Amino acid sequence: MQVEETKKLIRAERDFFRQSPLDCARQLVGAYLEWEGFFARIVETEAYAAVGDPACHTFSRPSARAFVATHPPGAAYVYFNYGFYWMFNLLVRGDKGDGFVLFRGLELVRTPAALTHLLDDPRACAGPGKLARTLRIDRSHHGLDICLQYDKAIYFSSSGGEQQDVQVSVGPRVGISRATDLPWRFGLKGSAALSKPFPNTTKLKTNSKKGK
Repeated sequence: MQVEETKKLIRAERDFFRQSPLDCARQLVGAYLEWEGFFARIVETEAYAAVGDPACHTFSRPSARAFVATHPPGAAYVYFNYGFYWMFNLLVRGDKGDGFVLFRGLELVRTPAALTHLLDDPRACAGPGKLARTLRIDRSHHGLDICLQYDKAIYFSSSGGEQQDVQVSVGPRVGISRATDLPWRFGLKGSAALSKPFPNTTKLKTNSKKGK
């Protein structure tokens, strides 16, 4: 990452991913993702709980439950969805509940030199499938620990020691058939990179805590 991009940012460390899935997903909105030459603002996430959430893989997949039990908070959980798209999640694991945060939308800030044309498309990462395709995320990234990578990380603004104020829209998760009523989807108000609009939702003004 370029120095000018990081001097006012704080990297999220392990403790950030020890929050509840809902807190983590909400606080990631407005933060930044660095990924193999890409640098982007996170504008949309969804939370999935490892226990009691019919829409989470852990509800029906022993392999997902084993993943939660054997990987550290901050591990990447990547799966192939309906035979078309890779989906990128990070594991959240701690006393406040285990689960995953699905990344649904990014606003690109920087790309590898050969892909700068993507900066002209505000919807290059609008939706989890497009996001993974653009960032070239696939099965090879499954299980990696984002807290230990030199070219992959989550960053927060260091202003006041916390993430700068952002307007967050809240609504039901999309693209699922179970637990569709839970308001566990979070998006940055006004972003062009939201996968879907947030009709009739509550907007929250929140500070995202930095990692420690």
